This record gives sequence, structure tokens and C-alpha cells, in this order.
Amino acid sequence: IAAIGRGEFTPRDLIPLSDLSRADAAELRRVWPSIPEVIRERVVREVADLAETSVQYVFGRVLRVALADQSAVVRQLAVAALWEDERTDLPSTLLDLLASDPSQDVRAEAAQGLERFAESAAADDLDDRLVRRLRDTLTSIAGNTQEPYLVRRRTLGSVAVMDRGSDIVQLIRDAYEADDAGLRAGAVYAMGRSLDPGWLDVILHEFDSLDAEMRYEAARASGELA
Repeated sequence: IAAIGRGEFTPRDLIPLSDLSRADAAELRRVWPSIPEVIRERVVREVADLAETSVQYVFGRVLRVALADQSAVVRQLAVAALWEDERTDLPSTLLDLLASDPSQDVRAEAAQGLERFAESAAADDLDDRLVRRLRDTLTSIAGNTQEPYLVRRRTLGSVAVMDRGSDIVQLIRDAYEADDAGLRAGAVYAMGRSLDPGWLDVILHEFDSLDAEMRYEAARASGELA
């Protein structure tokens, strides 16, 4: 930890941060704010790379320290790096970030991170109370026109998989009819995520779109439905 604070480390030097004990995680949390931001960002990037190279490395406690970082960049990187973390506290943490983080980039990353938990909810693998909170939060944000477009787009992609309720269908339809091209493309992605064949004609129609992003999302949505 002292070497990290001085910036004197290589990626291999970060391996001992894997599977930290609670006591060591508490010590890291205590000194973390005193570490220069550029080094904190480097740590998160490099532990994420290490975790991708080997399944034996588990940096969940380090990344949870980074979730409370003052830097939005560090928080966003930490959310993205937790993509394989299955601990039961993570959905609530991501929902808190989605609802209240001051950075729209962090909120959008949290919304995307909730996709796999929305899938678990659809498969009845989550606690009922958490499922209700997840659905309520995602639908509220996806339908709020005052929210940044990227947050709405990512949130819509997550909630679409949960069920085919009329409110979610309407959210997708409203996004598809929006003026924002990015939100419309996100709606096509959500159509595929919903696994509802009722959207197939719309998706196939977008293969002829002049917008390359729309054609890309139509291809992804077709893959989901297939």
C-alpha cells in the first residue's frame, strides 16, 4: 500500500491486492484518499486488466474502495471492472450510484452494470424486494425525459429484459419515437433485450437505416431474438 501511494509499482506488484482481508481493505480505504488521483486511476485500470488475464485474481474489495473515490473517472472505471462480481451487495450499490452519483458517466456505467442483475431478476434468481427496487428505479429513470440521454439509454437496455409489462413496452416505444438518434438506437437494442418477437418487424426495418449505429443495434437485437 505504501509503494502504491508513492507510485512505485508494476502490475505484478498489485497481485497481493487480490482477495484482500477485511482488515487490509480497511487499511487501503483509510489511505486511499491520500494517494494522487492519477495513481488511483492507474491502480483501478491495472487491477481490471489483471482480473481479465486470470480468474484467480479477485479485486472486489479494492474496487469497492474505488467506488467511493472523489474522481468520477475512478468511480466509472471501478464500476466497469466489477462486471464479473456476483456478491449480493453489488446490485444495491449500483442502484445507489445510478440514482444519485453526480457524474452522468458513472450513472450510465452503473445502469449498464445492472444488466446482468436484471437478467437474474427475470430468471427469478434475486430477492423479491431487490427485484421491485431494481424495476422501479430502472423504469423511473428510463422514462424521465429530464435525465441525460446516455443514462436513459443504458437504463432502458437493462430494464427491457425484466418482463414484457405494458409500461416497459411503452418506454421502448417512446424511446424509439424520440428525437435523439442515440436514444432511438438504444430503443432498438432494448427491443432485442426484451426477447419479444413483436418487435421483429421494427428491427428488420432498421437494417435499411442510413444511420450506421441503428443498423448495428438492429444486428445486435436480431441476434438476441434469434
